[in-house]
Amino acid sequence: MNSKSHKQNSLLLILCVCVVITLPSCKHHTVIDTGVVRLGDVSDRFWQKQEDNSEASEFIIHEHEFVANTIRLNQGGEDHLKQIAARMIRDQYPIIVERSSMSPSDGKYNYPVANDPQLDMRRREMVIRVLQSMGRPDAEQRVVVAPVYSPGFQVFEAERAYGRGFSGYRGYSGGFGGFSSRAGF
Repeated sequence: MNSKSHKQNSLLLILCVCVVITLPSCKHHTVIDTGVVRLGDVSDRFWQKQEDNSEASEFIIHEHEFVANTIRLNQGGEDHLKQIAARMIRDQYPIIVERSSMSPSDGKYNYPVANDPQLDMRRREMVIRVLQSMGRPDAEQRVVVAPVYSPGFQVFEAERAYGRGFSGYRGYSGGFGGFSSRAGF
């Protein structure tokens, strides 16, 4: 074999190697499943679910947004219903009217207050009418009466939680998540 053909063969071999090396980069990259979970794969789904639940809870019309034992919304309830109407187009969560719990009782079970299903249904119908008047025709299908996703604090629980926020009794952390002056930072 002469020197010229040897050089040609060498160049051809180098060219083939270059083509073989660069050819896979022209295709879409594929991820090889190694069985190892990447950082965030598990927790990202959890946080997304938490965010979805949080957004869904913004579509709850709470009992305290009504004037006591009536179907009339107070100012905060009216503002909240307007916000719900504005978001109904892009968010498909159900609109929940919280069940009443402070209606005067008939004394049947010896409790001073109880649920009032008739009041709850009248509140639902009022919310539907208002949403339909704001141009939301699917309100009938989306408004339901139900218990809230998570009940709020009772008065004594809220007072205690609020007081703990200022006391900083949990070691070196401030009650609201910051550092207290006792931490020495």
